[in-house]
Amino acid sequence: MKIEKCVVKAINSDMYRPNESSEIIGVKMVTPEDYLSPRLCYEIRFEDNAIDYIPIADFKKSYDIVVETEKHIPTEEELLNVIFESVDIRGIDLILYKRSFSNKESGLYDNIMKLFNK
Repeated sequence: MKIEKCVVKAINSDMYRPNESSEIIGVKMVTPEDYLSPRLCYEIRFEDNAIDYIPIADFKKSYDIVVETEKHIPTEEELLNVIFESVDIRGIDLILYKRSFSNKESGLYDNIMKLFNK
């Protein structure tokens, strides 16, 4: 079984935070106002961790499911090869430098990968 997150985006400009992606994180019974009856809602979370609720009955007419493709995170070897093949630092040919390069404790890969995960 493969379980993936479900990302949605409001397509109706009258909805809360239209055109912003949010993830469905659960289903809850919600009573919006004291005088309204409870309704079954998707619980959604935005990137800034704000929470909102979408009535399931209104979902199809007001929201689109956003299909996110998985990002390819480069391996350490792929990343270092790109660096060595395409960077020229102060006239040093990194292809020549690569022959003696050791990355066992340099932390280069970990520090660069932090940039991808911001």
